[in-house]
Amino acid sequence: MTIKIIAFDWGDVLGFYDLSIFDSFLEKNNCLKNTSSFFKQYKPDFDIDKLSEEEFWSKLKKYLGFKGTWQELATANKNNLKINRKNLELAKKIKENRITILLSNMDRTSVSRINKEVNLDEYFNKYYFSFKLGQNKMNEDVLKQIISEFNVRSEEVLFIDDFQGNVDKAHKFGFKTILYKDEEQLSKELKHHLNQS
Repeated sequence: MTIKIIAFDWGDVLGFYDLSIFDSFLEKNNCLKNTSSFFKQYKPDFDIDKLSEEEFWSKLKKYLGFKGTWQELATANKNNLKINRKNLELAKKIKENRITILLSNMDRTSVSRINKEVNLDEYFNKYYFSFKLGQNKMNEDVLKQIISEFNVRSEEVLFIDDFQGNVDKAHKFGFKTILYKDEEQLSKELKHHLNQS
């Protein structure tokens, strides 16, 4: 079966926010609480636009006991954006012969920040962000929307993500999958999949 679409996740595949830098910022401001439980609780709603930027960062400000404004907290995080240019260039090369899409759980402010650094149209034919979809990217309705819009079968889509749970859902839906570990492994597995189709 020919692979017609390569679907990339953004987080930890194409880019990420360096939390160690953000943690250093918090430490300098005497905020030593671990943020992982907060993000686990509130980030999903932020990603699907149920919480505004102000609501999300104001909640975190209160949770941390941060003395500055919520805007300072949000800016400190946005400034830590790191982009994996090598993997983006790989997506660009693939786009010459296949359809490439970006499928990511992401809030609108993060997308706005990424757009300042990257012209996504260079790398992807289309992008699906959870904040625009109003639901998690792995919702079956979203996966059905992708195959319907491009008029392909589920097995003609190759999905790349760093999170096993997302890869499992995509596989169950019928997508071919790659669990991302590093650049070398991605390049090797992509070549394998594309040579077979």
